[in-house]
Amino acid sequence: GETYDPPEIPFCYEIIPKCELTPIEKVIASPGWTVLEDSTITLSCEEGYEGEEEIVQCQSNGEYEEPQISCQERKLAECYIRPIPHTVLKLEDGSLLQDFTVIEGTVILMSCEEGYEASSNRTSLTCQRNGKLSQEIPMC
Repeated sequence: GETYDPPEIPFCYEIIPKCELTPIEKVIASPGWTVLEDSTITLSCEEGYEGEEEIVQCQSNGEYEEPQISCQERKLAECYIRPIPHTVLKLEDGSLLQDFTVIEGTVILMSCEEGYEASSNRTSLTCQRNGKLSQEIPMC
C-alpha cells in the first residue's frame, strides 16, 4: 500500500505593492489608510481640529513619505457683542446675556424694551466661526 502524493502544482499571482499608513490620531484618511501603488491618500483633520490638509503619494514600489500632518484642537471663535440701548439680548434658554462675549455656535435672541420696536424682524443671531455675528444686531 504505497501512498501516491500528487506533485504540487505551482501557481503564479501578481504582487501589487500597496502602502499601509499607520493611522494618526484625529486624522481622517480618504479613501482609507491602505491604498494600492500609484494612488494617493488625502489626510485631513477631524471635526473640531485644524491643520493643513496633506496628500500622501503611494509610489509604484509601495514606498511613501511619512505624513507630516498634525491636527490641533481648534479654538472656538468668540464674538464680541456691543451693548445697544433699549435692546434685550437673551440666550436660547431664555436667560439674559450676562457678558458681551459669546463663543461660536451660540444663538442670541434679540428683542426690544417695551415701547420700542426692532428695525428688522430677523431677531435670531448666531456667533460664527469667523468671530462675527450672522448679522448686525437690529436697532430698536
